[in-house]
Amino acid sequence: MNSIETDVLIIGGGIVGLALAYETSKYNDCILIEKNKSLIEETSSRNSGVIHSGIYYPEDSFKSKFCIQGKKFLYDFCKKYNVPHEKTGKLLISDKDNLSTLQALKENADNLDIKYEIITKNRILSNYPFLCGEEFIDIKDSGIVDVHELATRLESLSWKNGAYISTQSNLIDVSESINCLYESAVKTINETFEIKSKSIVFCTGLHTNSVIAKLNLNLEKYIKENFYLMGHYYKTNNWLNIRKLIYPIPEKNALGVHLSTAMNDPSTLILGPDATETFTIDYKKNAFSKELKEKFYCSIEKYMPEIRKVDISADYVGIRPKIHTEGFQDFEIIGSKTHKHKNLFILQGIDSPGLTSCLAIAKYINKNLDIK
Repeated sequence: MNSIETDVLIIGGGIVGLALAYETSKYNDCILIEKNKSLIEETSSRNSGVIHSGIYYPEDSFKSKFCIQGKKFLYDFCKKYNVPHEKTGKLLISDKDNLSTLQALKENADNLDIKYEIITKNRILSNYPFLCGEEFIDIKDSGIVDVHELATRLESLSWKNGAYISTQSNLIDVSESINCLYESAVKTINETFEIKSKSIVFCTGLHTNSVIAKLNLNLEKYIKENFYLMGHYYKTNNWLNIRKLIYPIPEKNALGVHLSTAMNDPSTLILGPDATETFTIDYKKNAFSKELKEKFYCSIEKYMPEIRKVDISADYVGIRPKIHTEGFQDFEIIGSKTHKHKNLFILQGIDSPGLTSCLAIAKYINKNLDIK
C-alpha cells in the first residue's frame, strides 16, 4: 500500500473543512479528503447562505465567539477575493406573544456590541407595507454570500498554498503510532493508500458519529448523541423586490421560516427552512407535500400576509447536525484535553452559524495545533 506524509489531515470537504485547509496550508503541509464526488455537497450548500450577526447566541458560547469573529473574517475575505456577497441587514419581527424574546435579543446585542436599529411601525408602513408585527429591529451587519463561489475561492487558494484535496476518498481507519503519527487508511475508486500525519481534524458534519465509531482510537465515548433536523426550502418570484433578510423570532432548534434571496439570483425569493426532526440523512427523502406547503404559508403570513398572493414551489432540502443537550446547543470542538490524543480534533454539531463561523473556526484549530 502506497504511503504519503503530511502535517495535517482534514477529513471532510464542507465549508469548515475547506476553510481549515485554506488557513492551515498557509503554515503547514495539508491534505483534505472528501468522500463525495464534489466538495460542499451536503449541509454547507443546502442553507440560506446567510452571514449571521451573532445576536442569537449566549456570550460565552463557541457560536457567539466564532460567529462574531467569523462575520468580520468572512466579509474581509469576500472583499479581498471578489466573492459575491452583500451586507443586506436583517429585519427581525416580533408579534405580541414574543416581545420578551425580542427584548432579550436586544439586550444580548447590546452586550456583544452588535449594531441594530429599532424601526417604528410608521417606518415599516412607509418602507415595508407588506409586513406586520408589534416590534421591528434592523440588524445592520447581517448579509448573504454565494456559498459556491466562497468554496471555489477557498479551494483554489488552498491548492495555491500547497494543500492537496482529494474527492471520492473514504476514510477506512486511523491508528496512532508510538511516534505520535496518525496512520490513516484511505480508499479511492482505484486504490487504497495510507496517509501519515502529525495531526488529524474531523470536519465530517452529518457523519461524525458514524465515522468516529468505526475507528480504532476509542473515541466514541467522547462524542455526544446527536440528531438531525431537516429543513425544507420553497421559492417564489421576488415580486416585492425584497433585498433585506426578513426573520421572525427564533423557535426551538431553529430560527423560524424566514425570507432571503440568493446572491446569484435576486429575482427569486427563498422561503425557509422549517425544522423537522428526521432519522435519515438521505436528501432524496425530502417529503415535500401539500400539507407542508400550507404549513409554510401559515408560518410566513404571520408577518407577511401577502404571501398568499403568490404560488410557492418546492426548491431544496438541507439537513443539519444537532447535539442532544439540555438547553442551548453549542458547537462542540473535542481536543486532546478531553481524549488525550495529541493534535486530534473532532468538530461536532456544526450547524448554523457554521457558514459565518468557518474562517474563525479554522483559525482557532490552526492556533491550537502543536506541530513541530
